[in-house]
Amino acid sequence: MGVSKTKESDPLPEYNYVRDWGSFLKANVIDPDKPSRIVAAVDIGSNSVRIVIYDISTSPPTYIDDAGDTCGLAKDMLPDDSEAKLNPESMDKAIATLEKFPALMKKHNVDTVIVMGTAAVRHANNKRFENRVRKALEIKYLNALSEMEETILTALAVIWAEPNADGHFWGTGGASTHFGTIVLGRIRELGDLFVGALTLLKACENNLLLVNQIILGQMADKYPWFPKKPPTPKAAKASPSHKRKALYLIGGTFRAVARLLLDRNKNVPINAAFPDAVVSFVWDESLRKQLNDVAGMKKEDFVNLAEFSYLYGLKGKGLAVEEFIGDRKKLEMSPYELRKWRESDEYKKWTNSEFYKTWKESHEYKKWEKKIWKRARLIPIMAKVLLFAANYLNPSYLKVCRPGIREGAILHATIPVLKPV
Repeated sequence: MGVSKTKESDPLPEYNYVRDWGSFLKANVIDPDKPSRIVAAVDIGSNSVRIVIYDISTSPPTYIDDAGDTCGLAKDMLPDDSEAKLNPESMDKAIATLEKFPALMKKHNVDTVIVMGTAAVRHANNKRFENRVRKALEIKYLNALSEMEETILTALAVIWAEPNADGHFWGTGGASTHFGTIVLGRIRELGDLFVGALTLLKACENNLLLVNQIILGQMADKYPWFPKKPPTPKAAKASPSHKRKALYLIGGTFRAVARLLLDRNKNVPINAAFPDAVVSFVWDESLRKQLNDVAGMKKEDFVNLAEFSYLYGLKGKGLAVEEFIGDRKKLEMSPYELRKWRESDEYKKWTNSEFYKTWKESHEYKKWEKKIWKRARLIPIMAKVLLFAANYLNPSYLKVCRPGIREGAILHATIPVLKPV
């Protein structure tokens, strides 16, 4: 890969039209004699498994439902792992999650199912697991995407979210990274790395300075269009913002980083942090410093933040720990309000209460603390990945894309194939 174009009017040769690319995806059609109407896209990612259901008979397609879970298929893999293997417990969890999807599809009368496997499935090449996937979903075709196909899908996801997207994109999943350039909604350059949140966690959890080294090691000289080095602080500051491009970020952990940035910047409810296709941040020295702060967060920082959230929710809703922790939809106040409450006399009263002291010493608290860190430990690593991309590409804005756009892009790519023209 690493295609560099000289004519700005031409798309990549591998990507002539959405319809052409979509025809490479094999769809599981229940009744081939009828046009598809209710379509499910299933994404078996390296860190999570997800289904999104749309009605494609409308224009634009109408969202119906979604479901999924974090499974961590790639958590035993290292960057550029030549003997990549799927984690056994994660495979069982992924299959258990997938087995719930047929009932959801029947509930919504799904007539077409498109299933794709990404980096972990691709590199592990585990035929037994792939057959278990087919059985769990009651389907015949599982598309194990190539690196090029997954990179194009990532670019399509950005275009689907913002049709006139103009800038760079960077999508990091559990085991791979896909990046490139889009000019006014047309793909220019593409690149991919066998580097993801889970593989980096295994390789450098105790030394985040290795993140840049690993990424640069895989970059080598494969992508001549990618900057050889980041601009100096003086040059970056002198570069006019109108000449710099946006950087579109795709991936759940990037959204987690963004929520921490929202905590520092905006009085926005956590459950409304991604109401639109993208949430934008101005890339400047202040944001760079904040990202460095996020990259430096430790276990106790995340546990304390989650603990404040729990206490606030208990005060306002009376929710149990298992109902509240980790579910941002249940958190109906902004991070700003949360900070203010932490500074109040009421909070001090809570932390001096017998309930609080008993809870902190309980077995339940220890389990909860472990659960929080298991979820949060990818965030500092992904903040470092984001810093690498932003420092080298020097964008005008960071644009964090909302959940579900990859699955939406699958439908965008296949609708011309599924529907008669």
